[in-house]
Amino acid sequence: MILPNPPAAFIFDLDGTLADTEPAWIRAKSEVAEMEGAAVSEAVLSSFTGRRILDFLEEVLPSHAPDHRVDLVRKVARRARLYLPEITRPMPGAIPFVRHLQGQGVRLAVCSSSATDLIEQALGILGIADAFGPLVSGFGMPRSKPDPAPYLETLRHLDLSADQVIAFEDSPAGITSASAAGIATIGLGTHAKPMASSCVAVIADLSHAYDLIGAVKANNLNVATAPSTALR
Repeated sequence: MILPNPPAAFIFDLDGTLADTEPAWIRAKSEVAEMEGAAVSEAVLSSFTGRRILDFLEEVLPSHAPDHRVDLVRKVARRARLYLPEITRPMPGAIPFVRHLQGQGVRLAVCSSSATDLIEQALGILGIADAFGPLVSGFGMPRSKPDPAPYLETLRHLDLSADQVIAFEDSPAGITSASAAGIATIGLGTHAKPMASSCVAVIADLSHAYDLIGAVKANNLNVATAPSTALR
């Protein structure tokens, strides 16, 4: 895949990419599932990283009526709202890298499975809400990550084609979604490593993104010639 040179925009996932919010979501989902009589393992919780709450509830509470699961989605979200201000922290390198791109005048967007108000809350806690244009939520979409629909909607908001942008994602569901939309995707962290074949590169965190993006701008690199220091 040829990377856009220069990229017209960067699209960021939120949870696990920009903000360390997953502990709040794990706590909220675990508590609600337990109230409904379901004990959920860490492995199951981890497998739903980057996906909708409803997807999680359909898996762990399959016998519940659909309307009841929708009510439980709201309950999980309410609990997460309570925990996020206390728990949310920036992912390593996230704030400086966002400010670096903002200073270069590059357009930035968020594509997340979280509800829009929770995206706004997290960006506000991090102090970088002013850096972003479109905030696209897959929360209420008929199909969310790993389906490409959220990323296709983000491209629509940006009025750009897939070959004009780069996405940053940390979860298998998010990487699948972005790559299925035709977007060159940079994976972040350990959860991204199994999805390396779907990424143009996998890096530890956004503090390692400067050299990779600089190399893209200089050479229009593809995955075969990307600098080895930027890869997993």
